[in-house]
Amino acid sequence: MHESFYQATLIEFTIWNNNTEKSIAIFNSFQDLPPHLHDELEKNSSEITLKGKKWNIVEIGRDLCQHGDGTHVKVRLEPRD
Repeated sequence: MHESFYQATLIEFTIWNNNTEKSIAIFNSFQDLPPHLHDELEKNSSEITLKGKKWNIVEIGRDLCQHGDGTHVKVRLEPRD
């Protein structure tokens, strides 16, 4: 798993829709993620289940939060066919 998930103060899952990035889920910490996501991310899977749909992980980015201490982890997704 990407070590940033454990330290994250914001985890955001996004997709591209009409050339615009759109957030589909935001969590304040790794502990706030649904249990099935813990399992999928800990297995370094290239796909996850979120909001009842299967998604491919396109990219995992990490930025220092501008609102204080912590890390913003952004996971870019695309729908599985």
